[in-house]
Amino acid sequence: MKNSPKVVLYGQALVPDTAELAKRCADELGETWVLTDERFTLPEGHEALKRFDAPSYDNSSIGSRVKTWMAYMRRAMSFSKALKSHPVVFLNSNPPMLALVGYLGARFRGQPYVLRVLDVYPDVMVQRGMFGSKHPISLAWRTFNRLVYSRASAVVTLGEVMAERLIPYVSDKTRIHVIPTSVNTASITPMDKGDNWFAKEQGLVDRLVVLYSGNYGASHDLKGLFEAMKDFDQESALTFLFIGGAGRAAELQAAAEEAKALGRYLPFQPFETLPYSMTSGDIAVVTLGKGTEGISMPSKCYYMMAAGCAILGLSEGDNDLKRVIERYECGVNLSCSDSAGIANAIRALKDDPERLKRYQRNARRAAEEVFDTAIVTDQHLNHM
Repeated sequence: MKNSPKVVLYGQALVPDTAELAKRCADELGETWVLTDERFTLPEGHEALKRFDAPSYDNSSIGSRVKTWMAYMRRAMSFSKALKSHPVVFLNSNPPMLALVGYLGARFRGQPYVLRVLDVYPDVMVQRGMFGSKHPISLAWRTFNRLVYSRASAVVTLGEVMAERLIPYVSDKTRIHVIPTSVNTASITPMDKGDNWFAKEQGLVDRLVVLYSGNYGASHDLKGLFEAMKDFDQESALTFLFIGGAGRAAELQAAAEEAKALGRYLPFQPFETLPYSMTSGDIAVVTLGKGTEGISMPSKCYYMMAAGCAILGLSEGDNDLKRVIERYECGVNLSCSDSAGIANAIRALKDDPERLKRYQRNARRAAEEVFDTAIVTDQHLNHM
């Protein structure tokens, strides 16, 4: 193949804003190649933008994750080795060991690389109880991090607390930049429920909707919310709507069924439905389970903010979700296990519509002014 890209972007399961970054790189920096899952689509009509297929990501189990990670790594290694030019390499950390591709390219071919850390490993695996912090795998992984992070031209991560967690891995010469994931605020925009076909179809127009939408995995904890739901009268004009769930979808479905008239469960919705399903919510629940503070930041938070939802954060300690909610005054954050506090917070917002509207307005304003895809992409381009 002709090897003349100016930029190469790697990532097995790319976050949605990578498509915009790839387009902008092609427009402003030149020929841009993306090696990713064939299910990830790029904007059409850009001759300087090319996608190369790689093995798909399967997160249905730990075994499937590792298997598909290894398959992608083999493809990425061979792809990188075949490059004859010296492009800027941008690596999303899925697989989490993908930085090795950048390190080898820099060491042996002089290719600069930018590393975008989406989740902090091995901390994620330690949090999930796969092995302890002193286990040989943990120690080896941290040594690996120090090697590959310090060689990077720049390290980017999603929040301030995550950046603090990465400090031990970088050299004095390597800066850590905080650049959040983003949302296209033109495609996700607040909508009156009376004009929202999804809200009308689901009978949500005249109800206060507490919405949880997306994956429900090992890093999430809704047990306090499930308990809080029992505190509301069945006659309340209130609906707890759960959409999706992935591996733990059955827990969401069971909670919805137990809540009877107040609960509703729906499977994952088509992509084109999201602008309508998200805007059917009034209060959006976003959670980081205990132990995940500083190692992850849910991108769904920004989508819900763009939709004009107040954010009910369920998390522990100091973390990036809590900081976003407090900084932009767009909701409340409580401990995942504080069922009484969760119930009181929902009731307070239900009884104080002006406060709820203020949180919703603040959420949308922050999405437009801070987390919009065009703004975030500019920040990435500054470090390419």
